[in-house]
Amino acid sequence: MTAEFMKKSVTAWHGVREMEAYLAGKGFLPLREEEEWHLEEGQGYYLSPNGRSLAAFRVGRAPVPRYRIIAAHTDSPHLRIKPESLSREEQGLTGNVSVYGGPIQYTWFDRPLGVAGVVIVEGEDGRPERLLFDSEEPLGIIPDAPIHLNREVNKGFEIKPQKHLSVILTLEGDLEDYLAAKLGIPRERILSLRAELYVHGEPAFMGTPDRGFINSPRLDNLIHCLLAVEALAGTEPGENTPLVLCFDSEETGSLTAEGAHSALTEHIMERIALARGTGRESQLRSRSLSSLLSADVAHGWNGNFSDKFDPAYKCALNGGPVIKVDTQNHYATTADTEGMVRLLARREGIPLQLFITHSDVPTGSTVGPMLSSSSAIPCVDMGIPLWAMHSAVETVGQRDVALMGKLFGTYLQD
Repeated sequence: MTAEFMKKSVTAWHGVREMEAYLAGKGFLPLREEEEWHLEEGQGYYLSPNGRSLAAFRVGRAPVPRYRIIAAHTDSPHLRIKPESLSREEQGLTGNVSVYGGPIQYTWFDRPLGVAGVVIVEGEDGRPERLLFDSEEPLGIIPDAPIHLNREVNKGFEIKPQKHLSVILTLEGDLEDYLAAKLGIPRERILSLRAELYVHGEPAFMGTPDRGFINSPRLDNLIHCLLAVEALAGTEPGENTPLVLCFDSEETGSLTAEGAHSALTEHIMERIALARGTGRESQLRSRSLSSLLSADVAHGWNGNFSDKFDPAYKCALNGGPVIKVDTQNHYATTADTEGMVRLLARREGIPLQLFITHSDVPTGSTVGPMLSSSSAIPCVDMGIPLWAMHSAVETVGQRDVALMGKLFGTYLQD
């Protein structure tokens, strides 16, 4: 499913839609937040609070819920069109962009760019309705300057997004006209829109499955969302309640209603417990019986930038999943949770690697620390090693993807 999923998941909205369809095909049932939940033992369920986040689980038999949680995120750094800035100029329809998260901005120059996102329209019942769109073909480009006019570019060039990242679109009319025609609706029904740029093209699979690479946009972090959902769908009913959480807005701080810093996780666990007739005391006890695996990509060793790595922690692509440790708690791994996952991997014959950042180079963070601290559930931070994190196109090892999928399946199952 990897190639087709990555190709279709051009935004977080589209990724969530693909995962919902996959789970539905595996017998999982949809839930709605505003409705009362009636849950059956052994049955799988899923919900999407805003269309960009996903929660899915299978109800376990244990009277005090024992959650096995995998948490990842659906959003990736990207460029988002400012619709009102679009104007017709000599070279075409040109507009400014907003930078979402922390992309490597120069990797967006001179690539064929599609446009995808969401349109909120007035529905037939008079209520707002969400519609997704995807150009499915390249519509734009952000052209770089020739080196003859910017001769110091290879020594380092400060990109100013307002000035240097304007996109040129090959549209005859304006964006709203295009979307209305694409969706087959009158333009006046459009209430709001979010239009993201994405690198157009197929994921590239290089080499053999045991030594090759996957080169694709948005591997950070949709690859872990896909693997977690596939692992959940493969679980059999048991004592534990496996729970997969794919959050929006991790790249911008998670402070949204559907982000990892919200009450969403606690609400879902409490509602599962209440629907199973479990009281507050048992709900609190369940936290000490549960575990959390925060899944986000790890920095793969890159000899071209060896001075950015501690040489004792060279996490090679195709060397196995990575446990991430940080003394400043940017990662939530503890000695106990590291030991737990190492024992699990040893039993399954899964090789693991360890990443600790260079002492002079601060690391990023994940959803792990905020989820673990708010829920009091022990957490291990892990990920597939990756090259060029936050580039417009990233690279992982095919073997690592298979190994992480195996680890996820073992972890979620009893």
